[in-house]
Order: sequence, then C-alpha cells, then structure tokens
Amino acid sequence: MPHTQNPPVSTLHVRTRGSVPTYNPRNFAWRHAIWCNVVIVPTSPITVGQKVRLVEVHGPSESPGDEDEETPHEAKDIDVEGVVTNVRTLETDLVEFVVKNEIEGAMTELAYISVENAPGRTVTLTGWTWLISKTMLPLIGKTTRRVPTLASTGRGDVLGNSEDE
Repeated sequence: MPHTQNPPVSTLHVRTRGSVPTYNPRNFAWRHAIWCNVVIVPTSPITVGQKVRLVEVHGPSESPGDEDEETPHEAKDIDVEGVVTNVRTLETDLVEFVVKNEIEGAMTELAYISVENAPGRTVTLTGWTWLISKTMLPLIGKTTRRVPTLASTGRGDVLGNSEDE
C-alpha cells in the first residue's frame, strides 16, 4: 500500500460577515454556513483543491501595554478546516471560494470565503475559471459589492474590511 502524504494546511485569517443555518435531511444536527472576508494576505494564493484552516481575526487589541506587540491582532480558531471545493463567485475585484468543513462534529458545515482578486498574490485561478476571468470579466467591468482593498499597515499586509470603513 503506497504511503500518501497529507497536503500542507494553509491558515487563512478571516472576519466573519454572517451565518445561516443549513438544512440537510440526512443530518439532524443544526449546522450552519458562514461567510467570511480574508483580511490578511495569505502566505500562498488560494486555489481550488487547497487545504485551508480558518482563523478569525479580532483587533487590534485594546489591552494596555499592547502597543509594543509585533502583531496588533488577536486570532481565534473557529473550527473550520477543509478543502477549497470550488469558486462560488468571480468578479473583477472579488473571488469567493467554498470550503467544505472536514472537522467531525463541528457546527459549521460550509464556509464561503471572499478575497480580493489579485492573481498570484491572493488567488490562483485555473482552467475555465482563469479563462472567464481573462475574457468575460473585462467586458462586465462592474462588481456587485464593495471588496476589501490592500492596505499597508507597517506590520505586514492586511486587507481592509469593507464593513469597518
């Protein structure tokens, strides 16, 4: 039996935008889907088939004495880890991916993660998705919602949250 290596897991730093219950007639547990924005540039571009873990970012911290900290944000694991299964939304400024949670017993079934469409930096599109992004998106030109923009903070690259502005 050949030995297969588990793919490395990329950590994505997100802020949750909302959640809704999911109904699955085969599963009686009350599970939900969450929508998130990626707020810190990922270490490697997000692509379909990649294994990811979501960590919710809060901050910057308001505690006294935190001014000297190297990272101004606090992170909390939200029990979502799985493979990016497909692209749900593709726009000029935004790509939304679907992550199917593989953690047994977790309350979150699906995560929809939105990230700025910066090819090679935040996303890697392949196949038909890449072709559509190069041929159709320039013709459409408009986006349906405001997308986080890259901002330089002096402490690394952070994506701005459109709801905080």
